[in-house]
Amino acid sequence: MIMTSKSIPKLSSNTQVKDNDLILKKYEGFRISTTRPLIDSIPVISINGTSISTEGSLTVLSGDSKSGKSALCNVILAGAICSIGQDYDGFIGIDIQPNYLSKAVIHFDTEQSQQQHYKSFKYNILKRVNLNQEPSIYYSYNIRRIDISKYKDLCKEIFRACFEINNGIHLAVIDGVADFIKSVNDEEESNAIIKYFEQLAVEFKTPIILVVHFNPKSDKQRGHLGSQLQRKAESVLAIKKNEGISYIEPQLLRNGSNLSIPNIQFSYDEMKGYHTSCGVFNKISKEDEEKNNLLTLSKTVFSDDPINYTEAIEKLIAITKSSVRTMSTKLKKMVDLNYVSKSDNKLYTIKND
Repeated sequence: MIMTSKSIPKLSSNTQVKDNDLILKKYEGFRISTTRPLIDSIPVISINGTSISTEGSLTVLSGDSKSGKSALCNVILAGAICSIGQDYDGFIGIDIQPNYLSKAVIHFDTEQSQQQHYKSFKYNILKRVNLNQEPSIYYSYNIRRIDISKYKDLCKEIFRACFEINNGIHLAVIDGVADFIKSVNDEEESNAIIKYFEQLAVEFKTPIILVVHFNPKSDKQRGHLGSQLQRKAESVLAIKKNEGISYIEPQLLRNGSNLSIPNIQFSYDEMKGYHTSCGVFNKISKEDEEKNNLLTLSKTVFSDDPINYTEAIEKLIAITKSSVRTMSTKLKKMVDLNYVSKSDNKLYTIKND
């Protein structure tokens, strides 16, 4: 290629160089550079030593209705208002940074009635800290009665006032972020509300915990709002329930692997009147779950008395309501796994060992 005078870029004039310098200076505050090293943020909430929430970031708690989301929020809030050196009844493995400087702790609820909110406030939060009255740093608001068009202004005004009165905000919980917009499937609305909370967290130098429901029969947060939260949050925790016991399952951790925190279990304690820790939920693989189901089924259908193939399939269908083909496959697996014995004359018995 032959270079012509037109193809050779012209050197910038002194005026242009000065303009470029001004542009770069204008945006210097956004530049990441080794000349301005950043100190690692102190985790305000951590699980098993892994940071979940830090200043200026969003944390998402999600799950089905009645899965235990509010119970986890109550533990976080109780830990945040706990006096230095005072014990509180939290969940084993979840650590809340002590509120050394007595900064504000803020809680907004958009879902519960005032009566439900007050009951939870008194018996599920204050009771964990052995308090009859909330400390002056704790601000809990039920805003369900207010028009959603006023939510953002109200929220920011309270954040600003609490920040100034208490010289900072230790953490904030928004129980019902989806209620801040008209539709969780509206892309523009969803992006805007997540940006709003991002800016709020950065401006007031605090972690904000956002609570949102799953889509029905899904492990994904609701609508486009959920997709945007997955992209922007520092961490996303799912709260699930198995046979009446809730457990925490990490879905996204930017400060660690999903394997770095255990699935902490908690359940309602009738004596105490709130949820307490009850071990760790150990999930089994689908393969192991299938083996367990086949073992249970084999013990139900077969015994020491031999039965032929047709009898075996009929009994299996009667219990499972499945097709002949499905039960034929399962019967073969039972034999292969040595749960059931198959004789040379094709009779089936339980494998006692």
